[in-house]
Amino acid sequence: MRDRGGVALLLSRRGMIAAGLGALMPLAQATSQTVKDRRALIVSLNYFDQPGLFLPNTAGDGRLIKTVLEKLKFNTVNLVENPRLDRLQSAVAALLTSLSEDSIVVVYVAAHGFEIGGENYILLADGQSFFSLSSLVDTVRRNTRMSIFFLDACRSSPLKAAPNGARAFRALSPEAARRVSESLTATPVADLSQAAAQPVRPFSLQGTGVKVVFATDPQNVAADSVAESDLNSPFASSLAKRIAERRSLDDAISLATGDVVSATAGRQSPWSQGSIGVPIYLAGPPKQKNPAKVPFQVPG
Repeated sequence: MRDRGGVALLLSRRGMIAAGLGALMPLAQATSQTVKDRRALIVSLNYFDQPGLFLPNTAGDGRLIKTVLEKLKFNTVNLVENPRLDRLQSAVAALLTSLSEDSIVVVYVAAHGFEIGGENYILLADGQSFFSLSSLVDTVRRNTRMSIFFLDACRSSPLKAAPNGARAFRALSPEAARRVSESLTATPVADLSQAAAQPVRPFSLQGTGVKVVFATDPQNVAADSVAESDLNSPFASSLAKRIAERRSLDDAISLATGDVVSATAGRQSPWSQGSIGVPIYLAGPPKQKNPAKVPFQVPG
């Protein structure tokens, strides 16, 4: 039996792990055609009961991605909306229990987010608790050989005011910064201002078997919408379209990146890191033997 411990620590307010992640077990020589067990966890937060934090489109984004993955015949697709800490812990624990070493996992998160010192954090439904992306990535990848994470959230500093329509916090007061600082890092810092002054280190992964796709580049915001009439974020809209096409995951991400850059007039550029190590086709391989080359490459 593989180690499934540490779920409570993973998402506890003091449970952040170091950004450096351990090496994964050697990846099996297999393509996605042989991966029959496919699981997904979708987390969306719109903060409907938190004044000043409400996001109109995240709920729809989560449901859109859920619908697409169900059409792609994933074994399970668990959508968790507006979770507080205990519900998110339970959802992660349930996901881990369902996995085998040969499972492929897709995790999609649509929420308020921010980045400090190269670490990315997600705000939970209470508007006060956070969890680090690296802790979630590390826990899932230790329990399966292939995992893919999509973070549809801002990566900007919480101390800087965000433009309207962005998935980021407005500026935090010094008092608020001090209150949450102890939940943000295992290394004591006086407040978020001190942490934000540290050199930016890009989110990094080691080994193969994991890929993380951010809706935007480091220290930038992610739009909740482009036009007022939009029902989804530009990242969710394009991601849903591209992963449903018969092409490799890498090509789908490249095309989605181009879509978002175009839709936002260059203000937002999705960013990916890591490598699965084998071709992944969520909707199946292309029917053409020599499909056209993808014109847009993922930055980073």
